Amino acid sequence: GSFSIGNVTACSVCGRGSYCPTSRLNSSFPCPVGYYANGTGLAACTVCPAGYQCAERHTSPIACLPGYASAEGSDRCTSCVAGFYASATRQAACQACPEGYQCANTTTGPLICPAGTYSVSASTLCAMCAANTFSATGAGRCTVCPAGASCLDAS
Repeated sequence: GSFSIGNVTACSVCGRGSYCPTSRLNSSFPCPVGYYANGTGLAACTVCPAGYQCAERHTSPIACLPGYASAEGSDRCTSCVAGFYASATRQAACQACPEGYQCANTTTGPLICPAGTYSVSASTLCAMCAANTFSATGAGRCTVCPAGASCLDAS
């Protein structure tokens, strides 16, 4: 990881945030977006790992916080959208809230829907069952009451 300028016989060491693939060149190259070089004299930059951001090409990757995620080669962590969550640090992707659960907060895990409610995948809240329907805890849909039965309590 070094280079020389002009007819100078001494080589210069590549600085942090840059790389020198060969000493035959007369300059160093900045790391591309999503890569980093946190040391000097490097012949190549390192791809930013999933679950981290590499906004500064000359420093070590920074872990994504809960509620955020990043794919490999990302320069920043992206916020989870409603109905998705990342409950731990260093997540490569936000997870869809599973059916029968609610995810009102993008930084915590899913909460199971109580009896008498339901949710589809990626829901932020559980919905109440309609009249003459019922559900058990963790339901993805409500069931119609059997003929001749009354479902005053949706659970």
